[in-house]
Amino acid sequence: MHLSSLKLCNYRNFRSVALNPNPGVNLLIGKNAQGKTNLVEAVNLLSCGRSFRTSRARELVCWGEKQGSVVAEVVLNSGQANFTFIIAEKSKQTFINGAQVKSLSDFVGRLLSVSFSPTDLWLIKGAPEMRRRFLDRHASDLDPAFIGHLMTYHRALHNKAKLLRSPSVNENGIRPWNHILAKAAVQVAKMRIHFLSDLQDKVNLIYPQFAATEGRVKVELKTNFFKAPQEVSEAYAEEVLEKNIRRELSAQACLLGPHRDDIEISIGGRNSRSFASQGQSRSLVLALKLGVISLIEELRGERPIVLLDDVYSELDKEREAALHKLVLSQNRQVFVTGTDAMLKTRDLSKAHQIWQIENGEITELLE
Repeated sequence: MHLSSLKLCNYRNFRSVALNPNPGVNLLIGKNAQGKTNLVEAVNLLSCGRSFRTSRARELVCWGEKQGSVVAEVVLNSGQANFTFIIAEKSKQTFINGAQVKSLSDFVGRLLSVSFSPTDLWLIKGAPEMRRRFLDRHASDLDPAFIGHLMTYHRALHNKAKLLRSPSVNENGIRPWNHILAKAAVQVAKMRIHFLSDLQDKVNLIYPQFAATEGRVKVELKTNFFKAPQEVSEAYAEEVLEKNIRRELSAQACLLGPHRDDIEISIGGRNSRSFASQGQSRSLVLALKLGVISLIEELRGERPIVLLDDVYSELDKEREAALHKLVLSQNRQVFVTGTDAMLKTRDLSKAHQIWQIENGEITELLE
């Protein structure tokens, strides 16, 4: 798939811009704080329904405006489609081919993209929440039904948490929510485990292209809910919740479940969060993201749009060459952000479309 057109209105620092990207590699150049990352963020927004930089919708709308929008014409293997995302301070509206999509779960995972940025090291060194976000984002890409199960789980979790803080709550009041949570938790856990198993296989094929082999890479789901994959059942989930119901009532909090899951990424049996060097961490991140791309292409039959946001500031020549081979030389639409100096020091300007971004304005540069 690729974008044939992209229009931004009152989005971040873009008042009104439109571009017709190349189906191959698009270079977005300009000085810092001109809007390069804002543009790739907009593409990501159409893909997963949220910004990768903020949870506050107000920050996505131009200062002084009530709402902003991102509109894209997309060429798919099955034909063409129009995706529209309208953002206001307290609401979001999504449309596919002009028809409003009432549930975000029906919008997410239609336009497929994978992003790379210098901040991706949080996948290795950051908090569990950040790894869960990566996991859920791309599990939804592979199976759009996943986001529906996840939303069901979090709605029930929110209601149970609210009830646990009520002074009049008792065990009988909690049990109906535990029943809903158990059912949704099983679906979430099964899909997470399956995704990570497939991703692990891909990572072990890709990682050696970025770093010397130091043992097998393992990518495992760590959970306080199910001790082993064979225990993932509604009966077991309800049993665990029932055994801990008094503890949760005492703590006034939801202590067990997929909302506390983490991913453990290890090399040769050593946890990368504790032992991986900066170079190993970067290689792991690249292998994880490229593994996702490979899975999407294999299971969805579409080539995702690739977003490379200022990645060249963090890569040495060997990893850069491997990234070129695995991403830029393939038949995918790619958006690369960087400065003019980046173009001059790397052979990126040939046979690509170049866009100059300055103070929220976009100009195509003709060679």
